[in-house]
Amino acid sequence: MKGLLASPAQFSCLRGTHQEAHSHMTGVLICLEEMASENYNLLAEILPSCQDDFLRLSIIRQDRGHSIKYCAKRILTEPNIKLSERLLLPLRNFFKDAYMKRDLSRCLIIQHLMTECFMLSTYLLYLPLVDEYTTFIVRKALSDEIDEPLYSQNQLKRHLKEVAKDIETSMKLALHEILLVTKALNSNMDLTGIDTYKLSMEIFISSKEFLEEIGFSSIEARKIVRSIWQKEMVVYWKTKRYD
Repeated sequence: MKGLLASPAQFSCLRGTHQEAHSHMTGVLICLEEMASENYNLLAEILPSCQDDFLRLSIIRQDRGHSIKYCAKRILTEPNIKLSERLLLPLRNFFKDAYMKRDLSRCLIIQHLMTECFMLSTYLLYLPLVDEYTTFIVRKALSDEIDEPLYSQNQLKRHLKEVAKDIETSMKLALHEILLVTKALNSNMDLTGIDTYKLSMEIFISSKEFLEEIGFSSIEARKIVRSIWQKEMVVYWKTKRYD
């Protein structure tokens, strides 16, 4: 069932699995924005030179989370925050562990994959399915991401030789947790009209572009991403298609 967010009036009659699906999706988006906000506050502590910008970005993320909550209210859906927090807990803990160790490169990688790859890809696929007000919110989110300075890329590019090995390890671990979330939301994404295979492809394409932006060659970036794909996705899609 495609385009379920065509209008609030349509949504007022949604019941059962369709309403539950949007409850899960909006819950995940809200929790991702809240996590991104918290992470920017922590990044401001360990990278003082960008403190003001990180604090500004934290406020933007916090406000966007409130906007998504209002979007859910418009379609008479209660975001499933508890489930979303449980699904995203490993990713949250992964970042906090890196923060406690003051591992700046790993923090930046996790934040980038979570926001620029996972969240941004989800918004892009969600955009054609939403009503007019939610379209405005999603377009604003996409615009903010495009205009956002490349803090992660610039920092990692300057220190690529020292952190190249950890970048590859961090990407494997972070993408593993992100793909577990998408797998848990398979049926919900399908019901909201989001193609989960296309979402996973967008995430991997964005990851490859990120590696190239920080100094890896196209061949090196493709090799890293392909190795993650082979490990994570073969079993993932066999399970999805033959459940």
